[in-house]
Amino acid sequence: KMFVLGDDELKSIFFLLSGKDILNTMNLSRTIYEKFQRGSIYIIIDYAKEERNFKFRIKKAKFVKSPESKYWTNKDYWMYLVLRNNFALYHAPDSFKSDREIVLSAIKEYGYALRYVANELKSDFEIVLKAVKNAGFALEYAADEMKSNRQVVMAAVKNAGF
Repeated sequence: KMFVLGDDELKSIFFLLSGKDILNTMNLSRTIYEKFQRGSIYIIIDYAKEERNFKFRIKKAKFVKSPESKYWTNKDYWMYLVLRNNFALYHAPDSFKSDREIVLSAIKEYGYALRYVANELKSDFEIVLKAVKNAGFALEYAADEMKSNRQVVMAAVKNAGF
């Protein structure tokens, strides 16, 4: 199937068309479908489908850390997920937990994601500062040297409601 239309919808379309019109419409549909398959909108839709599966596996506690998705090793996919799901970084492969760009995106949306960041980035000033600016209590997950940094602690206190 190229497009998912109900049988009744397809029948009504084809009843309106005849012979050559049907062939032209099928060729046009195939061309549109092929362009759609190669386009960025397809990737976004596919990511959304994978995200739905991701959420389902988490909800049903069937999530295992193995390549369950064809995008498991795709950086763009994980960037998409961390921006949309607070716990995506927890489930991400270790290589993405130490990817600075993904981590910065994750903590910008959910400061507590600092908990799931690779240890070497828990001592990164910029990352920890962004995390505590988002959620002051995320300081708990920072490296010890960051817990004694005045600027980080002040930002944490300010954003923890004290």
